[in-house]
Amino acid sequence: MNNYSIFGKIGTSQKEPKDDQIIKKDEFTLELEDWEFNPDGAYPEKIIDYEIGLYSSFKQLSALINIYQINLENEVIQNIDFEEAGQYTYDQVDKTVHRGIEFDVDYVINRTFTLNWNAAISHNYFDGGSFTNKILPKQPSQLSNLTVEYCSKCDFSIHSTVKYVGKQYVDNANTDATAVDSYYLLNLGIYYILDSFTISGKINNLLDVLYITHGDTGWGETYWPGATRNAYMELRYKF
Repeated sequence: MNNYSIFGKIGTSQKEPKDDQIIKKDEFTLELEDWEFNPDGAYPEKIIDYEIGLYSSFKQLSALINIYQINLENEVIQNIDFEEAGQYTYDQVDKTVHRGIEFDVDYVINRTFTLNWNAAISHNYFDGGSFTNKILPKQPSQLSNLTVEYCSKCDFSIHSTVKYVGKQYVDNANTDATAVDSYYLLNLGIYYILDSFTISGKINNLLDVLYITHGDTGWGETYWPGATRNAYMELRYKF
């Protein structure tokens, strides 16, 4: 049976500033932060969201496609505070635009194998100011996950996922020399039921790839490496 549906959405919302954006740390007085862009404090983020999508299923194949554009005013850019461990500093941008397309596709190959692909291609940029049309930092423009799963009578399954994260800039000027490179990861998972026991486990970064997850320019160029190969296993017993 074939199914088709089309949907759309227009919405607006507002997000108030976080407490640590407007209240100085380790103080009992409600003193506003002295932000360069606005000496009087922080502004609420204002969002207008436009979306249109299509869902379709045909025999073994189903697909969801969603196209969106989000216009933001006063978007908060969060940065790591290198002087206070575990804290953040904030910049606020007058106008930004987030637009893109998202995919989610499922395909039943046969009774035991299924394939899933979900991905997002986006263009997130400053809309005005000295960095107009520059891509927002720390936001990769491409994300993708491709999963193949083998399932035997629903008591044993094994799945493998290839994850892709695209290039991302770490500064507002989009400096190529300091950008974080794209990377691929391969993950492997299992699930097995034996009577009252359930065994599950996962190996992340199976190929032990060395990669960088994100970077920051708050204190020179600083980068955070991703986890090397790691695994976990879980055992459950049902009484």
